Amino acid sequence: MARFIYQPYHLEFLRKAYRKFSVAETARLFNEKFGLDKSPGQIHSTLKNHNITCGRAQGELTKGCLRSFTPPQREWIKKAYKSHSLQSLHLAFNKEFNEDKSLSSLRSFIRNQRIHSGRDGRFSKGHAPANKGVKGWKAGGRAQETQFPKGHKPFNHQPVGTEIVDTDGYHKRKVAEPNKWEFIHKLTWIEHNGPIPAQHIVRFFDGNRNNCLDPDNLVLVDRGAHAILNRWNRPLAEIVDPSLKQVVINTARLQSLIKKRSDKQKENS
Repeated sequence: MARFIYQPYHLEFLRKAYRKFSVAETARLFNEKFGLDKSPGQIHSTLKNHNITCGRAQGELTKGCLRSFTPPQREWIKKAYKSHSLQSLHLAFNKEFNEDKSLSSLRSFIRNQRIHSGRDGRFSKGHAPANKGVKGWKAGGRAQETQFPKGHKPFNHQPVGTEIVDTDGYHKRKVAEPNKWEFIHKLTWIEHNGPIPAQHIVRFFDGNRNNCLDPDNLVLVDRGAHAILNRWNRPLAEIVDPSLKQVVINTARLQSLIKKRSDKQKENS
């Protein structure tokens, strides 16, 4: 078979057609024009051998064209997505068009085509909740049979007046339900001396936390003096002489008072 030689008018036609159409479409138009039967591959080789270019950027010819979905399918998706979730839309689409599209391909198509449902996830005005008319929540099955009745008290419930010793060795008494406790040494102080002033601490004179019912064993100090006593080189409980112990407490009170006045002068200066 003789070799086909492209004439100048053949090449000129290819130059003009290839600027507007793809290789396959250019081949179809070329064959139609000249009554030939050139394949797209042959036309592609001819274009390459004669340095004929289309002048378009890659993908420009197919930009905006639908590949996996047809225009009617796009319009159907655009309308149906307003009233369907993505999962239900996927099932409805395959049933409507007898397709087998995957959920991921449908999701990608919707995102790439910028198709929006118009929903914002909020309930519309006048929306009736699913539990409308239902009073309270009720467990299913036989769960209600084993629920604690109203007013049930747990097995470890402790009545008001119960006394315990906490992990730090302080005695406490339950004063109210459901779970209000107070230190007994504070209750003893209040009973004999009245309310405890703000920013003050009730301490044990002998350092024994078990001796919490004797009002003479309780001493009231402000928080500053309390901190000073806690930092003392010798713990207060180790001082046996009561008079010496009282001197130490008064000294701590005096140091706390001096510190307060000094701080106040600095603020005013």
